[in-house]
Formats: sequence, structure tokens, C-alpha cells
Amino acid sequence: MESEKITQTFMAGADLSLKERFAVKYGNTAGQVILTAAETDIPVGVIADGGGNTSGHAVSVVTAGRCKVKAGGVITVHARVSGAASGKIAASASTHFVLGRIEQAPGADNDEVTIFVRPMAVPLA
Repeated sequence: MESEKITQTFMAGADLSLKERFAVKYGNTAGQVILTAAETDIPVGVIADGGGNTSGHAVSVVTAGRCKVKAGGVITVHARVSGAASGKIAASASTHFVLGRIEQAPGADNDEVTIFVRPMAVPLA
């Protein structure tokens, strides 16, 4: 159920108005978020549906629970995922900064799938 989630409000550190369902990390200014750029970024969460906004304005971010995300390609179901290039998600292969676990397997880039958001640092061995 997508209603099982916790959201927090941050300030957009860039134009996030069309970036619902994309992963974000902290920006350079306290309280700001920007899109993840690489799998090594420390994720904060996912921009909630209806939560995107322009730079300097409030953004609603899912920081825990179920939500839809934009996939950056094929990912195995139940895999740990991280924020990657342009805020899309990717399987956590070379980083220990995990955004959560994927609950549906995307078949291609830009597929929208459900994940359980739970940002954490874990050893990947």
C-alpha cells in the first residue's frame, strides 16, 4: 500500500518541479535537497507525488515507507537500490548507501515501480 509512508518537507536546491518519484540527496545548503547524481550519493528519500517544486520552494519527500520511483534500468525484484544518475534508482552494486528495497522488477529505463524506502548504510559483500 502506497499510503504507508512518512514524508518530510525540504527546500528544493534546484528545479524539482517535474521530478516526482525521483531520488534526492542533501544539497550544499542546510535543509535543501537535490537529485541524486551517482550511486555513491547518500539518499534522503523520494520526491512524493504532487511534492515537486521549483528551486527555493518546499518539496515533499518520502523518507520511509512505500512509494513509486523511476527506474534507471532493469533491476531484480527485492534488490537493494540506491539513487543514481538524474535521480533514477539503480541496483546497489558498489555502494553501501541504500535507498531501500525494490518490490517490483522494472523491465526498462523510466519504468515506475514500487519500493520500500528506508535509507541506510549497509555492508555489501
